[in-house]
Amino acid sequence: MNLIWMLKLFWALPFVLAIGYYSYLNYEQFVAMNYLSMIPVFLFLILIYPLVSFLHILAEDRIPLYKRIYRLWLTANFLNEQGFYYEKASRKQGGRSRKKFPRVYLKQGKYDLRLYLATQGNKFQERFSRIGSELETTYFMDFMNKIDEEKFVVYELAYSAFLNRIEAKDVVLNEKYELILSKVVKWSMTENPHLLIVGGTGGGKTVLLREILVGLLKDCVVYIGDPKRADFVPLEDLDILRGRVFFEKEDIAQMIADFKQTMNNRYDFMRAEMKKRGERDLGRFYEYGLKPNILMVDEWNAFIASLNRNARVSGQMMDDLLEIILKGRQVGSYVILAMQKPTYDDLPTKLRDNMMHHISMGRLSESGYQMTFGDENVNKKFRYIERLNGKKVYGRGYTGIFGLPAQEFYAPNLTSDFSFFDVFESYSRIENPHEPNYQGDIVDENVSESQNDVVSDDSIELPIQVVSDSSDIKTIGDFSKSIGKSFGQVKNVIDVIEKGGFKEFRRDNGKVVLSEEDCLLLEGLFDSFEAFDGTWKEMIDIHFDHDTND
Repeated sequence: MNLIWMLKLFWALPFVLAIGYYSYLNYEQFVAMNYLSMIPVFLFLILIYPLVSFLHILAEDRIPLYKRIYRLWLTANFLNEQGFYYEKASRKQGGRSRKKFPRVYLKQGKYDLRLYLATQGNKFQERFSRIGSELETTYFMDFMNKIDEEKFVVYELAYSAFLNRIEAKDVVLNEKYELILSKVVKWSMTENPHLLIVGGTGGGKTVLLREILVGLLKDCVVYIGDPKRADFVPLEDLDILRGRVFFEKEDIAQMIADFKQTMNNRYDFMRAEMKKRGERDLGRFYEYGLKPNILMVDEWNAFIASLNRNARVSGQMMDDLLEIILKGRQVGSYVILAMQKPTYDDLPTKLRDNMMHHISMGRLSESGYQMTFGDENVNKKFRYIERLNGKKVYGRGYTGIFGLPAQEFYAPNLTSDFSFFDVFESYSRIENPHEPNYQGDIVDENVSESQNDVVSDDSIELPIQVVSDSSDIKTIGDFSKSIGKSFGQVKNVIDVIEKGGFKEFRRDNGKVVLSEEDCLLLEGLFDSFEAFDGTWKEMIDIHFDHDTND
């Protein structure tokens, strides 16, 4: 008898006995053809098969012993149907031949299954080395790895990925700099630097980015580019991300350029520390007290499309990004890109192949999966599951290290009481002193020695006023609100002006303050830029060159 029917009969037996006992108690009414007494029996007979089938499926997921028996039957059925057996003739004349399977072992873990197939010179050893995708279909699991041992070929398959799901509040960066995304999935930024997230509209990649921020913002400095002005606009008002969220294409390109400079500044700092310590080899960033720096850009395809008309800016930006991806690991500078499809035009192969950890969300085409996870997964059966146990599935996809087999993945679950903003507001801002235009505590180097000599001990504790108390003085925040621009937009323009050597803005306790003249200058530049076909740097160069000529 088929093993599946035997297992189902096992579940049906208590119900059959219950029907028998009921029939025994109502035997006289049955003989008298009392139809009312027969109705429960008929209903039970109709419902027993779907009920037994449900219990069978439930047991497959919940009972380890039951799962093992069922998977042993699946294995035997697979070997039989694929012809992996030896036929031995019976010694009795006219007897039936017997089938003998090669040595096969199953090792069942909590989240994975290992299949050991003997390869000691048997006739199936070559075929055994090419059945990974077939095993995926047979067990309805994800093929993770194939290991060639001395006597066996071992297949590792993952199952119950849904059970590995965690909640968004549990996304953390551990002491090994591993971002915990599920019970078994971790992004190790030090071992597999840079993260690529791919998914179509509505696939859940932007929600996943926010969940990633839950784990990163507490211990990292994060810079965000959102060319669509969609999901990250409100985050720029948070203290932890003030001046680190960018929307305009020129600002995002400048953010990438500044991030590259920050990376190089961290290299300079680490080399200086290495010399101070008398070390011969440069260590990792955390050995010098540095926090990870993260560059995150959502909707990368849309950003590249907006730059297509300016080939020079696009080319420079790609060069900057490539340098970050190739050099950033040692100094803790990492890139996270989210896009709909990793085409060559938007993300060249050299960039994609050096972003080591990849995640897909929602449904992709076959070519999309291949571009995301590489040729090693060309035979993998990527499945789209719309419902699980009758419920709509959200946040499902695949994950893997580039060049290795991908596995099923469920993004952290969002509960109804979870608020991203409450979490982000609870974090303390981490300053980054290696930014090109860092505005931390600045010592006024223009104060002469003679001035320092005449300052009394009592006056040292008094704050030094660098600018006047005029009511015309404005902060960047006040000015940006008055003209309807973001803090980051105004700050970037000021940085471009100062980096070009055109003007040095005044500072109060290390913070830029704007006079009435400065406000008029900046407001005029923003008005002019709306009609200008170029970058901020190009327009500012033209503006100040024109003023000089006048």
